[in-house]
Amino acid sequence: AQFRAIFEQAAVGVALIDSNTCRFLNVNQRACDIARLTRRQMMATTFMHIAHPDDAQANQEQMEKLKAGKIQTFTMEKRHLHADGSITWIDLTVSPMWKKGEPPSRHIAIMQDITERKLVEQSLARTTQMLERTGEMAKIGGWELDIASKNLFWSLETCRLFEIESKTAPSLKQAIQFYAPKEQPVIRAAVQAAIEHGTAYDLELPVLTSKGRRFWARTQGFAIRKNGKTVKLIGTFQDITEHKQA
Repeated sequence: AQFRAIFEQAAVGVALIDSNTCRFLNVNQRACDIARLTRRQMMATTFMHIAHPDDAQANQEQMEKLKAGKIQTFTMEKRHLHADGSITWIDLTVSPMWKKGEPPSRHIAIMQDITERKLVEQSLARTTQMLERTGEMAKIGGWELDIASKNLFWSLETCRLFEIESKTAPSLKQAIQFYAPKEQPVIRAAVQAAIEHGTAYDLELPVLTSKGRRFWARTQGFAIRKNGKTVKLIGTFQDITEHKQA
């Protein structure tokens, strides 16, 4: 009775499934809610039948590895396909319910609805792509400096402007060295004032990329402060060569 109560009242979907036919042998109410089917409908169908076609092959490959004893369990993100064409994203964990040496018979699947999280991730991905395209067209890149760790982050467009690999953001010292030698004291002083006093800066200075291309950059920096101390600097780079030449 105790285990039945745990099974039925679990906050995640739980299903007992035939390992060979993928038919549902038992399901709790949460699993039915996630699949948007009644218990009778669930028992009359298979796990693969309600899966999105694009996820079926990956799911089947993992099941074959599980039955062959190559893996003990697997977790994947997949989609339930509903009758109206809509989908529910689930985080799926599958474990065997047969003993070692026995033929595969049943497995248990734990399902958690992660649709809301996936929608947020997709929205953030679209926003990031839009910002990257906008930055590329306007030749504007962003940057962020964490004061405590001294870690410097450059956006993809900033890396393009300075012609460096996007995975190898420079240190603060290296970043300053991209400026023309006589301008380095200017930008160094501006950064130091931003760190010490929270003073914003907006400068137009010549720079040299890692591949030797010269261009004029508008560089802006703003301080984020907490309890009277600067914790981060954020800012932008913009290629304004055409503007300066005009």
